[in-house]
Amino acid sequence: MLVPFNGSGETEFSGEAEPHRFRYSKTKFQINLAISVALTAMICVLTWMVLGIWGAVNRDLYTYVTGLVFFVFISAKSIRRFFQNETILAIQPTGLLDKRWSEDLVTWDSIKEITLGHREEDVLLQVWLWPHGSSKVVSVHKDTPPPDFKIDLDVLEGDANSIVNLIAKYHAIKPELN
Repeated sequence: MLVPFNGSGETEFSGEAEPHRFRYSKTKFQINLAISVALTAMICVLTWMVLGIWGAVNRDLYTYVTGLVFFVFISAKSIRRFFQNETILAIQPTGLLDKRWSEDLVTWDSIKEITLGHREEDVLLQVWLWPHGSSKVVSVHKDTPPPDFKIDLDVLEGDANSIVNLIAKYHAIKPELN
């Protein structure tokens, strides 16, 4: 059974057979929003100074428009995620659902391999699926094609290690070898 999210970023679960659901993190949204506001302020100050040097007549208006466009451009994805209050990742006994990739559940049997990787400070799961009609005897080597999809765990509520451990209960996860 899923205990409702309390906004603290912590998720509590009971029962092993129940699906585990994760949403986008509101805390991480707030951090990204603060960074966006700071960057927008810097761009506005720079724009205002440059337009002042050039002697622009409507420098305040141009600065406002530049700041607004810049803020919307760098924050649009985060703002959309904030208002999207639905399950993004679900780990179930029958399979894995990542709505960023597909609306359909991916069964554990259709997953060929999952590797755990890192991109700077982010934890990332790379998922390869079996080709349709495969006999499942193909080995995965370093020169394999890119994964079918990637699961970015750091933008979700909950601890990335906990999510990895939940997935590992149903499918083996290999470390990424560089």
